[in-house]
Amino acid sequence: MKEMIKVAFDGYWLERYQSEVSEEGGIYCVYACEPMARDRLVVLRELLYIGASDDVRASITKHENVKNWKNRLLEGEELCYSFARVVRDIRSDVLAAMVLHHRLPCNELQDEEADNVRLMIVGEHELLDDFVAIGDE
Repeated sequence: MKEMIKVAFDGYWLERYQSEVSEEGGIYCVYACEPMARDRLVVLRELLYIGASDDVRASITKHENVKNWKNRLLEGEELCYSFARVVRDIRSDVLAAMVLHHRLPCNELQDEEADNVRLMIVGEHELLDDFVAIGDE
């Protein structure tokens, strides 16, 4: 069994503030959320999608599925994003494990499989499980 990979999420960004999302590579989550009137706070309702990119900001601003994500929003909701830095050499394993584990409405399960991946999710990660284990226990 591989050692535990720590995936640290750092905050949430409403779609209107997506220009503030990191241009770094990593894993990102897309949520349906209700923005609060003050302090740029959000109430997350549903985790819609998990993706990976070498440039997260570019991916979320130009993603081919933005329209599908927005179709799942309820009245008064907006898209919201979170981000975790994950190095390229393990990024596809982390993404596959998270997608397989969480089974989200806007992610298609790929033919690729995550094998022997253990994740500890930390930081601001509402609606994500704290631990993900795929493969041999």
